[in-house]
Amino acid sequence: MLESYHWRSKERRSRNGPKSMPTGDVMYLKVFNREMIVLNSIEAAHDLLDKRSANYSSRPYFPILEMMGWGGTIVLMRYGKQYIKLRKTFQQYFYHRETLVRDFVPVQTREARLLAKNLLTGTAPVDAVGRFGIANSMSMTYGSSLFSAEPDTYVHLGHEIEDAVNNGGPVGGTPVDFFPILARFPSWFPGTYYGRRALMKRPIVRRIFDYPWEQFVAKRKTEKYNEPCFVTHLLHKAMEGNPSNDQGLSTEEIEEIKGQASAAYTGGFDTVRTFNARLVYATIMVFLLSMVLHPEEQQKAQKEIDTVVGNTRLPQFEDRPSLPYVESVLQEVLRWGPAVPLGDVPRLSPETSANEL
Repeated sequence: MLESYHWRSKERRSRNGPKSMPTGDVMYLKVFNREMIVLNSIEAAHDLLDKRSANYSSRPYFPILEMMGWGGTIVLMRYGKQYIKLRKTFQQYFYHRETLVRDFVPVQTREARLLAKNLLTGTAPVDAVGRFGIANSMSMTYGSSLFSAEPDTYVHLGHEIEDAVNNGGPVGGTPVDFFPILARFPSWFPGTYYGRRALMKRPIVRRIFDYPWEQFVAKRKTEKYNEPCFVTHLLHKAMEGNPSNDQGLSTEEIEEIKGQASAAYTGGFDTVRTFNARLVYATIMVFLLSMVLHPEEQQKAQKEIDTVVGNTRLPQFEDRPSLPYVESVLQEVLRWGPAVPLGDVPRLSPETSANEL
């Protein structure tokens, strides 16, 4: 005991080293092969991410997701002319008020009522809410008629994507992500496990790109299908000047449309527990949880709905301005349990020179 006490005494402890260098507003780190810049002040963040946002609008490179086949989506695309073009197309459609009222409101109204019916009839919340998210995203992307024809098929696709992503390792945290050269090594080499799994799941991801598009094209040929949706919008943009010629699209243009469509509707697949149950699924489940934990708030919201809407019909989008308390509850749900991070980690564009930092 005396020897142990002597060993742990102050005299045996290591002496304090020199004081560390003071941390500035901008700090550089390197973890394995990843270089990172940490901003320690609001001024530095504003100067770099706001004033020079074009230099820091690129996306991180995730080899595992590329190997799975997600490289053609705008979510993983590096900042450049192609990215700017596709982002503009997204914004012109999904952030246009006329589009929201014309295309989205009828779909969301119908699916919200079906969700309520499914919950009342005893359908498991996981299944009911999952179907709601997929139905919304598929209807907005390819049209409601396409989803209604095969709802179970698209729900099954969602589960396949869930398995591919959840069992593909932590995104950005696998050995292949840190050392991309491992993707070129033979399968028996240590550290290549997740790379092998990514290649095994590639046909499933490819089906997400191809199957809805094939059904859309077939329906368009046989039924002159022209329902307002994102893909119809993309086709009209691609065939400006000759909108009746579907065969005039090049292979590159078709793959571009598939990539944009998959980025739009896989947000709904996220609702089926994919990517840790984010987006619509997570938001609705957080809402249900908050109402169970705070029944007094649920009663206040219900009272407001009964006062404004009555008991002869269901709420509609037009009632939203007259339901301030319900609106506040929804905003609090988004604040209290955000489904996804509010922003991604900015990445320096490859074309940026050192003098532009």
